[in-house]
Amino acid sequence: MRAQEGEFPQPTLARADDATNAAFGEGLNACATGEVQDAGNPPRQEVLDGQLVVVLATVQQTATPTLEAAYKTCLATKGTPANNLSDLHNKVGLKYPPVSFEQPWDPTLLDGRDEAVAFERRAAAADATCRAGAVDTALIAAQPALLLFLSQNAAKVASVEDGWAQAGADVPALRARAAQFQLRT
Repeated sequence: MRAQEGEFPQPTLARADDATNAAFGEGLNACATGEVQDAGNPPRQEVLDGQLVVVLATVQQTATPTLEAAYKTCLATKGTPANNLSDLHNKVGLKYPPVSFEQPWDPTLLDGRDEAVAFERRAAAADATCRAGAVDTALIAAQPALLLFLSQNAAKVASVEDGWAQAGADVPALRARAAQFQLRT
């Protein structure tokens, strides 16, 4: 999230109304082709991503039904009030000073950047604290749903893995790292 030299954030869009943001998105989409849009992901990945989000959201609502309200309250007590993680993310982004693209320069030297970095760190710490227990609960509850998802979508997952392998990803190493993931029980 922090501005780095050479990055091109859109700070004005964070402050724009929904109609302006929609018009901006439509303008970008009018210029994009399917080839460009899908160039970074293997075929079927985005469909699987969407299906997985639905599975995980269902598990979260069942396993941690009070998570959203508790998270909001916790963030407020930590001095970083936000309605949800997306809202917190947006508030962090708005703390950063706008970047001008009229000439190349280092946005890390902007007035207000240090305060924005400090707020981002407080927000990250609050987020970690406020989600800690619920994340473990949701992950443990998600295991059966994840196994079912994988078995029902094995061919699609294998196709996505093949796509990543063709793009140069070390899929066996990634699988080995994933296998090391241990939940706190």
